[in-house]
Amino acid sequence: MPGILGTKADLRFDLNLLLQILILTLVLVGSLYAKKKKFVTHGKIMTTAIAIHTALILLVMGPSFIIYFNLLLQPQQLFGVIVTWVHVILGTLAEVLGFYIVLKWKYNIKSISACAKRRKLMIPVRIFWVTSLILGIAFYIYYYL
Repeated sequence: MPGILGTKADLRFDLNLLLQILILTLVLVGSLYAKKKKFVTHGKIMTTAIAIHTALILLVMGPSFIIYFNLLLQPQQLFGVIVTWVHVILGTLAEVLGFYIVLKWKYNIKSISACAKRRKLMIPVRIFWVTSLILGIAFYIYYYL
C-alpha cells in the first residue's frame, strides 16, 4: 500500500516514522514532568512511550529487519548497512533498558527513591533512543527518498 509522505515507502513505514516522532514528543514531555518532580506523570508518559515503541518493533521494524536481513550483509550499500546496524543496536539497547526501567517503576510506584536510583540509567537510555531515532530517520531518507 502506498505511503502518505510522498516517498517510495509503504504506508506502514510512513506511519512508523510519524509514530516515532510522536514517541520523541512523549519522551520530551515526560522529561519535563520529571524536572518538575511530577514523577508519577513522568512514569506514565514514559510507560506509554515504551508501549508504543514495543508495538512498533514487533509489528513493523522487527519483521522488516528479518525480511531484509540478507541485504544488511552486503558491502555495496555500506552507508545504509552501517546506519541500519547502529540504529538496530542502539534502538535495541534503548528498548531493553527502557523496558527494564518501566517495569521496575511499575513495581515500586510508591518509592520515589527506588526510581531515583535508576536516574543514571535513564540518561544513557534517552541518548541511545534519540541517536537511534536520528539514524532511523537517516535510514528512511536513504532507502525511501
